[in-house]
Amino acid sequence: MPAISPAPDRPARNVVREYLYSKMTRTEPIEKARSEVDVPEEKKRDAASHGPRRTEHLLFRLAVHEASHAVIRLYLGLGTITRITIDAPEGGYIAWRTDELHEQTEEFFTAVLAATLAGRAGEAVIIGSVGASGGDDRQASDHAVATRIAFDMETAMGFGQKWPLLHRGSSDPQFLLAIDPELAHHVNARLDAAYVAARKMVAKQRAAIGHLVEALLVHGTLEGSELEQVLDRTRKLIRE
Repeated sequence: MPAISPAPDRPARNVVREYLYSKMTRTEPIEKARSEVDVPEEKKRDAASHGPRRTEHLLFRLAVHEASHAVIRLYLGLGTITRITIDAPEGGYIAWRTDELHEQTEEFFTAVLAATLAGRAGEAVIIGSVGASGGDDRQASDHAVATRIAFDMETAMGFGQKWPLLHRGSSDPQFLLAIDPELAHHVNARLDAAYVAARKMVAKQRAAIGHLVEALLVHGTLEGSELEQVLDRTRKLIRE
């Protein structure tokens, strides 16, 4: 697993905004998706059946978000991906299974944080803006999951910047974060460090992400043998 620094020791550096392909300008990713990827009508109907029809801009954003999650998980060796979709009622998601257990180190959980924030990082780097986080279940949003992991790292896992031996786990982390600004600062520092790492990885893996984005725009949902074929090609595009 590539090493990721668990906490920032200097201000985050600006990440150069790299796009899906070097020839693209800031507005070209969506135009490329429109002109070169023909989204089948049945996929448009599938998405529309969940409610209002999703625009091409939204479908592209969903594809970038989920493809970024998937590629960074592949790059970091975090589980086996079993399904990727941008057709779900809540928008999109990836599913995976855990085939091997890693050492439960601070570095490992920092990598998990980076993978959790990779969807937002992909939007920021590739599209140049980010969509709202939350969906229908805000407790299961990327932000909520990442915040809970970072909170547990500080309060319950023994990695805290302050009092690492004191177990302060809570069923209501939002309350503790609201009344303890120092704890909130440490938790946020972990999130910031993971997000900076995620952005750098997304910029490095833009070719692999681009390939997966195109497949998602064509198929909507990838699983089974179709998913394996797409991921085989995606793995070959991942840069070490």
